[in-house]
Amino acid sequence: MQSSLLCFFIMDCVNLATFRDKFHRLLIITTFVAAVSILKPVLSANSLFNACEPKKCGENVRVEYPFWISSQHPSSCGNPFLEINCVDDKHPTIMFSGDHKYEILDINYEKGSLLVADADAFDEKACVAPSNNFTLSKEITTMMSLSPYDVHLYFFYDCTVLPTDYRIFSIPCRVSKTNSHNFAALLIHNSTLNYLNASAEKCESIVAAPVYIDEGVDPGTLERVNYTSILQEGFLLDWSLNSSCVACRQSGGRCGQIENQFMCFCSDHNHTRSCDDDGGKFNHPRLN
Repeated sequence: MQSSLLCFFIMDCVNLATFRDKFHRLLIITTFVAAVSILKPVLSANSLFNACEPKKCGENVRVEYPFWISSQHPSSCGNPFLEINCVDDKHPTIMFSGDHKYEILDINYEKGSLLVADADAFDEKACVAPSNNFTLSKEITTMMSLSPYDVHLYFFYDCTVLPTDYRIFSIPCRVSKTNSHNFAALLIHNSTLNYLNASAEKCESIVAAPVYIDEGVDPGTLERVNYTSILQEGFLLDWSLNSSCVACRQSGGRCGQIENQFMCFCSDHNHTRSCDDDGGKFNHPRLN
């Protein structure tokens, strides 16, 4: 009788200990799941905030929204049509229409300007003789345009006569038809449009390549160098600054977009304009 009673109490103690052990495990699991559910938006937001950190390609080009480096950023960090390819971590290139590449020389995020040059101008093996006018895709046209400071270097192909009033550059790498000429001319002033109209009847094709002339530079000095060197100086494209992105950066966030909608990635979570917007559950440190 005593033996049975003792066994009963022992089994009851064992069951109680097992219950307590299971309860403690369940409590730990429940607490962990709750913590994960709370931290999940913070972690996901932080992942985009960290992933969209500005990156450098080469010595001088800093890449951030609206641009993004395909090998270093997720597509949410920039506009899908402004993807940059960082070749050997030295030469950032971008394509505006088709598959022709342009090397990025500088990006000014405060002014909203992009300085680029035809990548062929830096290739010693390439025949620098563009066959088409510079164009932007219809998607990029809504965001960017040529700067008013750009002029044009015109390429004249298979012309029957050579001009006598303008400084021209020969294009020896391009094969001409019999008794015809290929040349380039830097035409700066509007008065030269008359020359273009007259040349249209004497040349099979005329192609315009934009060129940026900085303030204070005498255009006459450019006419004394090789036309390839002129192309290497590049040309400017302007884009309209996004006021939401300006506010986002000032608040310590990083600009991006999700499903074609602008987003400000902050250290707490995503905001529609800046990290100072109300409605978030988590406080965040402002980044300097």
